[in-house]
Amino acid sequence: PLLSYWAAAVQIAAPECYSRRPVVPGFHRPRLAVTVWPRYLSRSTHFNMAGALTRSEIDGLIIAPRSLSVKISDVKFSALFLPILCVFTTRTVVSLDTLMKAGYEVHIYARHPEKVADVVSEGAVPHGSIAECVKASEVVITMVGFPKDVEEVYFAPGNILDSAAKGMALIDMTTTSPTLAQRIYQEGAARGLRVLDAPVTGGDSGARAGTLSILVGSDQADFDACLPIFQAMGTNITYFGSAGCGQHAKMANQIMIAGALSGVCEALTYAKAEGLDGNTLLGAVSTGAAGSKQLDFQGKKILAGDFAPGFFMKHFVKDMRLAEEEAENAGLDLNVLQQALSNCQSLIDRGCGDLGTQALIKFYEK
Repeated sequence: PLLSYWAAAVQIAAPECYSRRPVVPGFHRPRLAVTVWPRYLSRSTHFNMAGALTRSEIDGLIIAPRSLSVKISDVKFSALFLPILCVFTTRTVVSLDTLMKAGYEVHIYARHPEKVADVVSEGAVPHGSIAECVKASEVVITMVGFPKDVEEVYFAPGNILDSAAKGMALIDMTTTSPTLAQRIYQEGAARGLRVLDAPVTGGDSGARAGTLSILVGSDQADFDACLPIFQAMGTNITYFGSAGCGQHAKMANQIMIAGALSGVCEALTYAKAEGLDGNTLLGAVSTGAAGSKQLDFQGKKILAGDFAPGFFMKHFVKDMRLAEEEAENAGLDLNVLQQALSNCQSLIDRGCGDLGTQALIKFYEK
């Protein structure tokens, strides 16, 4: 009878409590601890939920719930109703500030703790391993550098797939191989896990502003369940279809950038050779048919000699190489992509891999 009384009380209290924080459909087990004061036994149960994302040089991050207490007689309910997320990343993805403003409590795993000292000083709680992060969460988000890193964090013994509990959602936001995305999906599905590939575009400015575009491949039901997570990170969230389709969409995005950025660099090279003022040219053509995001963002940086990375050249080359491989598998010959890849690779060979993609202009400098 006492347990029934507890259940009834939770049903009455929960809707008002949960309305104050995002609740993810399909994750109906926010962690709920029930303690009876002063002398009854402690009991606990679980519901499920989800949350949002990360910060530069963080290898693992958990967004954990805050607690809300509801006291009924001498029964105290401590309802933890925010989503719990585990995130692994090696570069800036989404501003931590936007998550903390949303009320999330952050727990961190980092291979190099010194790189997240600032995050810890802001209130994040450090953890010691990938397994520890995963086991403390309902949703795992990864965004690491290269496909080999994705394989390691998912498939290495004791890492994500070995540590995830049945029913958890695994969201890989790295730009990686669509084939690898499908492999993770197949292995995850066999273990009763929800797997989504969700690469992003929008750069560091979009991450800081929470305005990223997110390209998702997964089962429709899993996309619907995780949509509130994506909405905490971006403003343009698109479902493309089954596993791997988000990565295919990102490949198309990178192919477009390869052509657009090459065009900007060649146009500015030509203008300089003919004695035109670059800034005057940008002002004249940016609102016409030649206008583009690459012209707006990268054109000004190129003219200012600013090669600080919003997106690393080495990561752009990785993405273009993945796109080239997928194009070859589809029997396509994409000449513009191939030329842009060759030009960027030559810059990496010259030591420019840690510069921003706008450093492509250096290929044209004599």
